Amino acid sequence: MSLRTRLMLALLAMALLPTLVFTLYTRYQIGVTSEWWTLPGIERALDSSLEVSRAVVARMDTEVSDQTERWALDPPRASPSREERQKLELDLDDAGVDLLQVYHREAGAWRL
Repeated sequence: MSLRTRLMLALLAMALLPTLVFTLYTRYQIGVTSEWWTLPGIERALDSSLEVSRAVVARMDTEVSDQTERWALDPPRASPSREERQKLELDLDDAGVDLLQVYHREAGAWRL
């Protein structure tokens, strides 16, 4: 075996050895992580957080729908008084909404 061949094999081994070690370590970590996600406590926590999120979205949807119906019957003015603004802010807080935009139809187009 020539010196050139031995040097080439040594360099190849030096390049592949760290890659192999890194690959094995990464594979081990992925296995540990996937086992962690299947623990019963984690699954219960994820399920309960999903239920809480669904309940919050359902409540917010109901509140926003109720507010929308009220505002459709008596729309807020473009420049409300201080008291009207405070009432609107309370209504928005109750609905869990941070923003209110009112659109009016003028000349066949909707305007903010």
